[in-house]
Amino acid sequence: MPTFFKRIWNVFRSGRLEGDVREEVETHLALIEDEERANGVDSTAARRNARLRFGNPALYREQMRDANLAT
Repeated sequence: MPTFFKRIWNVFRSGRLEGDVREEVETHLALIEDEERANGVDSTAARRNARLRFGNPALYREQMRDANLAT
């Protein structure tokens, strides 16, 4: 029964979860971009490389949402 209540709770706090995941994705992208710039890559290429290295942010958000609902 606790799992049922946890799922209900997750539904009501889904907006907060979305914000947290969005912030986490942006933090990861910024860190990778900073690393690229530290290696001498210009800003535009660093941003592009960060997105390529990180992968699909929408897929990551979906995986995080699914993992949270499964707990």
